[in-house]
Amino acid sequence: MSPEPGEVQTSIAKAGALLHGILKRAVALELIAANPAVYLEQLSHKKAPVKPLKVEEIEGIRAALRNADQLGDATLVSVLAYAGLRPYNEALALGWEQVTEGRLLIERKLVDGELKSGTKTDKARSIRLLGPLAADLCEWRDVCGQPDTGLVFPRLDGEPWTEHDYGNWRRRTFDPRTPARPYEYADLPVMPTWFRNSALEAAISA
Repeated sequence: MSPEPGEVQTSIAKAGALLHGILKRAVALELIAANPAVYLEQLSHKKAPVKPLKVEEIEGIRAALRNADQLGDATLVSVLAYAGLRPYNEALALGWEQVTEGRLLIERKLVDGELKSGTKTDKARSIRLLGPLAADLCEWRDVCGQPDTGLVFPRLDGEPWTEHDYGNWRRRTFDPRTPARPYEYADLPVMPTWFRNSALEAAISA
């Protein structure tokens, strides 16, 4: 999966700090005479800023996908925006048996293309289905033939997405549908993970 903004910088900073610590320990054990890492520039690993999306922006992305006859992708955006699920681990692990009357049951996760029980925090949870999301899921279920089980968002071959699949979807399907950002965020592409920070405002407005 392609790294999101700030992830590469964070990884480099963490690796540098680890190397510095190992060499410092080696000096203390008299395995080496000096720590060459002291001459390396210490990079900070601040998280990339997140700008929650406004409901108008969420609906703009959703509408653009629907207008392009990409109902499944539009429904995935609804799940992210109106339920606040983690894009890869939770939303793409969602099964029709977990879409109950008025609720979503989050009780499994997708890891490296494999479905596993439990969630990232090891706590199952139930999320209320808001109007726009319930409508999209109902329509998408009809298109899929009213299934009772199986993945809500499978690949074309019916299998779970891999991280590579998700990266391709983000670049080829999601990114082209995202709106231009305000000037102060113009250099920050809209990321699917931002929907988790937008879910509360979307819920209030639904």
